[in-house]
Amino acid sequence: MSSENGVEPATKTEATEGELEDRRLQVLTLRLRKYSQSQIGKVLGVDQSTVSRDLAWIAEHRKALFGSPSKLDVENEIGEAYDFYADVESKALRGFAKATDAKAQNAYLRTAILARGQRMGLLQDLGLVERQIGTFGVTLRADVLRSALREEGLLISERAVLSSGDDDDDEVERWLKQAG
Repeated sequence: MSSENGVEPATKTEATEGELEDRRLQVLTLRLRKYSQSQIGKVLGVDQSTVSRDLAWIAEHRKALFGSPSKLDVENEIGEAYDFYADVESKALRGFAKATDAKAQNAYLRTAILARGQRMGLLQDLGLVERQIGTFGVTLRADVLRSALREEGLLISERAVLSSGDDDDDEVERWLKQAG
């Protein structure tokens, strides 16, 4: 059954435009992380041919999506992203040190872990840090947390944690709201 313009009506199994955009973004992200098309298909639960079509679409529309490459200062963008994630992690650790209740401490700690993960992902994408294919778990050990707090000048002793006095934690608060 064709419509007047000769285009078949959409079936229930076709993805919506929003779903297509989301999947293409995921395909691009995984491809930038050096996943093969078959690995991407397995992660996203789609055929390799779907991944191939998505990559072809992305290549065809690259300029419209991302603009001209000559306008992008890649080194600056990467540096700013890395610094941003480091700053968010630092502020979240300061928030953790200031927080008095467990729920707030947990939220700050999750934000710090997310920011560290983003920073590590950036380094992995650049090939500066080895990555593992598949899923992985994050285990926060007390010695790692103490070391991070010590680096930020927040750890006075093994028992006492003091704030550095910075009160500009607006970005961390925004991250907390987004992280849910």
